[in-house]
Amino acid sequence: MATRNIATWTEGMEDLRTNLMNGAGDTDGLTRSFIKAVQGDLKLLCTPATVAKTATSEAWDETVVITLTNNDGELCQWYNGNVTIAVTDTGTGTASIVPAAGAIQMTDGVATVVLSGDAGETYWKNLETATLTVSPTANNAGIVQGSLIANATCVVTFAT
Repeated sequence: MATRNIATWTEGMEDLRTNLMNGAGDTDGLTRSFIKAVQGDLKLLCTPATVAKTATSEAWDETVVITLTNNDGELCQWYNGNVTIAVTDTGTGTASIVPAAGAIQMTDGVATVVLSGDAGETYWKNLETATLTVSPTANNAGIVQGSLIANATCVVTFAT
């Protein structure tokens, strides 16, 4: 049986960790992103996060891209799982989302939702809002790879 030098093994593991964290040999960035996620570096983002619209009685819509990233803004392309979406509104207009509220599938760390509002004679007045909320699915209780993830929102605000 060969004798192993613990100091050399420890240095080797540290070198491996350093190389992985620095992306050595990680041509598509997936390994670095995944390791950061395991360390608790995850967040959901909505783009855009805020939208200013002119008060209107017309129907409107806004395409929102949902991403799972780390704090360096690197997309977690390895994530193919669910998030939960919901919509709320204030005032007289009624907001909706497509796909419908509930769990939706993210593919390669990305999903797209269309947030829209209906038309009406007195709808979407000054300071009324429509909000898309994205949260981790209930089955993982906000945890992906052991990381607690905060909700993300896109808020559309109307002004005169």
